Amino acid sequence: MKLPILVKAFAVISIGACIAMATAQTTPTVEGQWFGSSNSPNEAHCWISNRKSDGTYRTDFITQDGSVYKKYWQEGTWSVANGILSTVVKSESGTTVPARKLDYAIVNLTAEQLVYRHVSSQTRFAVQRVAPDFQLPEKCAKTDA
Repeated sequence: MKLPILVKAFAVISIGACIAMATAQTTPTVEGQWFGSSNSPNEAHCWISNRKSDGTYRTDFITQDGSVYKKYWQEGTWSVANGILSTVVKSESGTTVPARKLDYAIVNLTAEQLVYRHVSSQTRFAVQRVAPDFQLPEKCAKTDA
């Protein structure tokens, strides 16, 4: 009689552990590498952000203004709490700058896409998860979108 109860208890514990492991493995995270682009009437922007597990990040940008392309990058720290992605910019293109905090409300997060909105300006961004070896294109082409 005791054996079936132990077997049932083990089965329940095992199933619960498997569910917990599956949930932990499938919960999307903003950690990783993301590519985004945006266009305005006069400019195009492309960027790739790499958020590391140690809470640091680097975002590389290409901006097109007319026929002029500008490449630069930002580095700093990032965190997520209560649906807010916060970044603190600490350097730009290798030069230390006064720390600047930027807060973004996470609108939607899946394994492949992150949609977020700058809290102050309400500007909305959508980025796609990309492979670690993904590179920015040489030019950020403007589109009609």
